[in-house]
Amino acid sequence: VRGGAVGVALRGEFVPFALRDRQGADVKRRIAAVVAELVRDGEAVALDNGTTCLAVARELSGRPLTVMPLSVHAAVVLGQSDRTKVILPGGEIQPSELAAYGAAAEAAVRAIHFDTAVVSSCAALPAHGLTTNTLSDAAMKRALLESAARVVVAIESHKLERTAMAAVAGPDVIDVLVTDEAADAD
Repeated sequence: VRGGAVGVALRGEFVPFALRDRQGADVKRRIAAVVAELVRDGEAVALDNGTTCLAVARELSGRPLTVMPLSVHAAVVLGQSDRTKVILPGGEIQPSELAAYGAAAEAAVRAIHFDTAVVSSCAALPAHGLTTNTLSDAAMKRALLESAARVVVAIESHKLERTAMAAVAGPDVIDVLVTDEAADAD
């Protein structure tokens, strides 16, 4: 496009993790800071995979919490503090994302009652609810939702304008939505 750039990734194609982690980093950091304020010390927290949840892990690290991150990236960040107890879910690791999935990981998530689940997704068009690109990611997100007393969705506003192939849950399961100022107030 003359004078600009247009993404060429098709629906369902993955942008590399390291690139996504840098894209919108300031927005993700601000979202993560708000999410961290919602989490009380002493809570058991389930933390979804993805770059926004990695930003949340950076904010939660060092606090007296018990956290089960679905991402190896987040586990490394959280595991650097003696004050933060990290529980790994096991299961298979998806190579490009370093995220846990599969029956063993789902069972590990369902074995714990979390005070808060922090979930993110690549798409959350309000009419369709939370959606994601793969069935395995959708299953992991559903396990998080079902295992928590409170669900906090941390998502960039542009993801509220799109949908993906695999349904996770309707908007009624969300207790708190944290997004950026560019989101439509409705």
